[in-house]
Formats: sequence, C-alpha cells, structure tokens
Amino acid sequence: MPKSFFEPMTLTIPAGSLRQVPFQANFVTLLENNLSTNPQVGIGQAYRGTLKKGISVELPEGEHFTYIQIYNPAASDMTIEIAFSIGRIIDNRLVLEGTIDVNDTAASLVSPVPITLNAGNSYSGSIPANVDRKSLLISVVTPGNDNVAFGDENVDVGTGRGLLRNGYENSGVLTPLELKTSGIVYMEAEGDAVVSYVELI
Repeated sequence: MPKSFFEPMTLTIPAGSLRQVPFQANFVTLLENNLSTNPQVGIGQAYRGTLKKGISVELPEGEHFTYIQIYNPAASDMTIEIAFSIGRIIDNRLVLEGTIDVNDTAASLVSPVPITLNAGNSYSGSIPANVDRKSLLISVVTPGNDNVAFGDENVDVGTGRGLLRNGYENSGVLTPLELKTSGIVYMEAEGDAVVSYVELI
C-alpha cells in the first residue's frame, strides 16, 4: 500500500438500495449528501452504522479495509461525495444545521436624544427599552464634575454606576460610554446635567 493518498468520489445510490464500493484504505469521510437522510455505512463486513455529513471513520493503525457498503434508507435517490485515504483527512469546513438567526439588514444609528436630569431628583430620567437595540452610546454633554449614575433599575448617585466622576472638572463632552443592552436604563444626576444617547439598531 502507498504511504498516503486521498481519493474523493461521487456516488448515487438508488432509494432503498445497498452499494458495495471496493477501495483499499484505512480512513473514510462523508463530505456531501444531497438528502437530509443519512446513509448507513459498513466497513467491510462490519455492522452498518449511520454516517452523517462531515463525520469520518478511521481504522486502528496498521489496519485497512478493502471495501465499504453504503445503504440508502431514503425514499429518494441519494448522491454523496465520499473520500477514502490512507492517513487522516482534515475537513476544515464549518457545517451549520438547523434554524440560524441572521441579521440581514445593516446596523443603523437612531439620532441622538437629549435627556435633562435635575439635581437631587432621584430617577429623574430613563432611556426606554428597545428590543431591536444592539447597544447604546451615552454621553454627558454639559460640563461639570457632578456624578451622573445609571443602572438597569431605579438608581441613585450612591448606588448607580457613574457616567461622569468628580475630578473631571469642566471638561465638556466626554467619550461616550457604550452599553450593550436592549432594556430600560435609569439615570439620576448629582447636579443639573444633560445626557445624550444614541441607539445602535
């Protein structure tokens, strides 16, 4: 036997039929199948087992087979691509099955929306929930060094997470904070503030 080789072939097996394929190898893999029904494959005289697309069978080192049996249990003809080798076949494809959610529209930005927060007024503003939202960009657009707090439930400055911290002084507009949430966001200001947010949909 040669040290290594790789031989793919395309076979059509009629509905309910068994086909024997002579080939000397120690590794077999099913690359393609035009049906959702899986073929039943037996190595030599071994018991036939279901072989799904992308699955391989390898005999122990030093052993090889001289033929395989392929049975089509479906009511329709089955066309498969199967590969034989001496040595392992590496299939680097990613196979996805079932229902896969795909975003078929490009992300878009909703225009900035300002919120005025009054000093000392707990829960003075909120950003409503939006199930289509991927993330929020939140900025404090008034200068100052007073805290603005936010959270996913009613918050106050003492317990919320801060957008603007003491020590920034009159620094003006800060780099926006991105929140990956589709839920409601509550805010409260230690001093008068204007907060602006942009939604990424």
